[in-house]
Amino acid sequence: MEIKEERSSDEARQFFPSSQLDSLGEPQLTSIQRIANEPKLEFSLACKDLVAATRDRKLTTFIQVSVLHPAEHILTWYSSTEIVEGTKDPLFLTGVTFPPEYPIYEETKIKLTVYDVKDKSQDTVRTSVLSDYKEPRADVGQSFLGCATFRVGDLVKSKEHQLTLTLRNSSCLSSLG
Repeated sequence: MEIKEERSSDEARQFFPSSQLDSLGEPQLTSIQRIANEPKLEFSLACKDLVAATRDRKLTTFIQVSVLHPAEHILTWYSSTEIVEGTKDPLFLTGVTFPPEYPIYEETKIKLTVYDVKDKSQDTVRTSVLSDYKEPRADVGQSFLGCATFRVGDLVKSKEHQLTLTLRNSSCLSSLG
């Protein structure tokens, strides 16, 4: 799975050291700042070499994006990509955009969960009703292919502003590693 930030490295952005303390000695969250009215963070998603449960079946996939805020320790559904049909190497045109007012920090974790849509006639993109800690029910019309997590700071500080992640199986459903 590849994640690529859609902003160039020369755009205005400022980071503060994670170890910075405020006047009360409390640790400060590292913030990401951008030019006013621009998204705070925006990235696109692609997968390579996804494997279907059965060999003769073509994949029809989408990605659920969830956010773990560092101060709250609660995983929250944020968005989903569009459904891409018939390929093991989907490139998702729906990017993930966090608006300027959204509280996101370098320490924020993003969890990406990839699903194969079994029956497009059902409302399969509304995944916010699914628990992030349980595999989706088979009657919902989708099957779990894997998930991956990353810290926002890892993406922003990476060379080329791109990450390549490996999908993990159901063991990642209970961890945010």
